[in-house]
Amino acid sequence: MAVFMDRTLDFVRHGYRFQDRLRARSRDAAADRRLPVRFVGGDALLVKGLEGVRLFYDTSKVKRDGAMPGVIRGGLFGQGSVHGLDDEQHRRRKATFVRAVMDPAASDALLSRARDEVGRVLDTWSDGQSVYDAMTLAYGRAAVVWAGFSPRRRSWTRSRDGRARSSTGSE
Repeated sequence: MAVFMDRTLDFVRHGYRFQDRLRARSRDAAADRRLPVRFVGGDALLVKGLEGVRLFYDTSKVKRDGAMPGVIRGGLFGQGSVHGLDDEQHRRRKATFVRAVMDPAASDALLSRARDEVGRVLDTWSDGQSVYDAMTLAYGRAAVVWAGFSPRRRSWTRSRDGRARSSTGSE
């Protein structure tokens, strides 16, 4: 892949629309479907359309393990997440999530739990509280309980500004 200039700053400046700008400036005839780029210090391939989807899901051509830069993978999905697994390990883990989410009773239970947790957040709302942090906590607690785990009564979380804060979970 002959790519020279890292496009991470283009992404930061223009969001996901950066790829439209790159495709428009490219001399590559295939740029409207696939476009090699340098991103977060590594080679990447931007794909688009049906051909791109087929390529992305073709496990003989695309491997997930190591494909996502660690700085993104760790913060966004966590180590060992389904997004970094390949082959049978990926199929098994993904099937577990799909079965759980596609079951109407399970989906209803998750929605009910999320409503309860959001209600708890609203009951204890304080001025200046971050909506992002509050909803992350509510949805996180809902998902943990829905998945069959019992969160500790008191746990520490870290807000977006980096300060540690204590939060009360359910048992």
